[in-house]
Amino acid sequence: MKVNDIDLKQVKDIFAEAIELDASARAKYLDNACAGDKILRGEVDAYLAAAERTNSLLGPGDHQETQLPQSQLAERPGTVIGPYRLLQQIGEGGMGIVFMAEQMEPIRRTVALKIIKPGMDSRQVLARFDAERQALALMDHPNIARVLDAGTTDTGRPFFVMELVKGIPITRYCDEHRLTIRQRLELLLPVCHALQHAHQKGLIHRDIKPTNVLVADFDERAVPKVIDFGVAKATAQRLTERTMFTELGQVVGTVEYMSPEQAKLNQLDVDTRSDIYSLGVLLYELLTGSTPIGRQRLRDAAFDEMLRIIREEDAPKPSTRLSSADTLPSVAASRGVEPIKLNRLVRGELDWIAMKCLEKDRDRRYATVNALAMDLARHLAGEPVLAGAPSRVYRLTKFVSRNKGAVFGATAFAALLCVSSVLATFGLIEQRRLRIYADHQRTLAEKSAIEATSQRDIAEAVSEFQLEMLNLADPDRGKGDKVTVFEAMTAASALLDKGDTPPLVEASVRINLASTFRQLGRADLAEPNARRALELYGKHLAPEHKTIRTTRSHYGAILLDLGRGNEAADIFKQIADSDANADPIERTKNRHNLAVIYRNIGKFDLAEPLARQVLIDWRAASGEHARELRDALASLGAVR
Repeated sequence: MKVNDIDLKQVKDIFAEAIELDASARAKYLDNACAGDKILRGEVDAYLAAAERTNSLLGPGDHQETQLPQSQLAERPGTVIGPYRLLQQIGEGGMGIVFMAEQMEPIRRTVALKIIKPGMDSRQVLARFDAERQALALMDHPNIARVLDAGTTDTGRPFFVMELVKGIPITRYCDEHRLTIRQRLELLLPVCHALQHAHQKGLIHRDIKPTNVLVADFDERAVPKVIDFGVAKATAQRLTERTMFTELGQVVGTVEYMSPEQAKLNQLDVDTRSDIYSLGVLLYELLTGSTPIGRQRLRDAAFDEMLRIIREEDAPKPSTRLSSADTLPSVAASRGVEPIKLNRLVRGELDWIAMKCLEKDRDRRYATVNALAMDLARHLAGEPVLAGAPSRVYRLTKFVSRNKGAVFGATAFAALLCVSSVLATFGLIEQRRLRIYADHQRTLAEKSAIEATSQRDIAEAVSEFQLEMLNLADPDRGKGDKVTVFEAMTAASALLDKGDTPPLVEASVRINLASTFRQLGRADLAEPNARRALELYGKHLAPEHKTIRTTRSHYGAILLDLGRGNEAADIFKQIADSDANADPIERTKNRHNLAVIYRNIGKFDLAEPLARQVLIDWRAASGEHARELRDALASLGAVR
């Protein structure tokens, strides 16, 4: 790994050799090892200076290999190690023991003291432990548990002393305090800042998980602390029953939070983006209450299969996991929100942010933890986030690769819906642009309402809807390649009937469905979709909005197909009465439609004056409307 063009592995390797040499031999070794590279020499000198400041971290017997009996090395409550008296054991792993201890001098305070277990004092392990400990000593961040001291016991076994964090895992804290989604994100931000600080210092945590992010209340404020920086990497310590290593120590991390590049027997190319993946798993769990890949499934899988799942299988979006979870009511209750509202809070930007962290290809993840933190801050501030939904091409390519045979059953419908949806989207975008230009003197509240129906929301909803339709062709969910266009559209209506789609998005999709049903000769199915779209537009758009007039026109045409002429006449009368702001051409077309309907239902006294006025309007228009003029003449003649 390199930071600011410095090879940190090279720095640590040189440091590990130099720390063992006396002053004269060290200077000569550094001159040769650094070969005139002033930047490299400066970094190594900084590590060495930190080692000297840390109270003689290792005594003269540090790197001697010891083989003392276990009975001579066992520490227990009451044992005194330097200025520290052990109070109680608070943790034990495969490679170390952690005690709560009391520092007796020069100040009195409670600390955490970790001692390397017997049998782990080989020269190689001690050198790694020493290098990592010096790196920890360089860090100074309020959300990282600080290393306070280090040294060796009387028997030559190294230990180090840390700030004692009397907290609980971040996920448990959030659930017990019923923190909202917003509060959970605000609590995750300082964790991101802490890891960014560590990455700048050249450390990769490699084991981010709830039990390594502890939260405690300080002055009635929740403060997260990241613990165990570098120790797991240095000593291969098994901190919990789920922290797993191979016998050779080549697979490091906790399986539920492990990045794909960690799930290999050779982790030489793991970089800081591995921590970003693990942060994404933590974010996913804070949102949904579960990890992207189920714990039980990983535990039940054979070792090689478990690693393959981590490397290759994509997780569902957080909102998708919530919508399909049996535990949704309890998950929502622990977040202080209704189940339906929880799904809406997560869908969209939080989906995008989490899934960008969880990309299998690390080049598609956030480049730095700071970039992730900035996107979370933008979301909290109501600003556009940089993480967008994966492109339709990318997502469809991945879907096709998993379901090659099934996709063809829904291709015709997807193509039809794509065309109509894109046209509808561009139409709404243009209508909105004209509306904003014409009403620029309206109040800020009115402008905010218009922006709430932004083209980004509509475009994202159209994309999501198309993918849902393609999923209907999944053999595991439906009829596979035997699905018909009609069946897919019927299922689409059912999806919308669940009521968890934003109103204007639902209206846009329903009017497309209505148009498609009508083209298929099923006006009876088109009618309820068009009626629902009209209801939604009526509630959320201004009465004179052009979209309402257009939707009424669609609905009126469907009513005519169903033989409900009087109802159609009422619809087109509403259009004619509300077209004061319409352009002259549209107004004339609306009057012509109403005249034709009145004629068809026998109301000739109402049809004749309208048909006459339409003829006058088309004669006054330019010659490009010659066809409309002929239609108007024929219509007036038919009435008379």
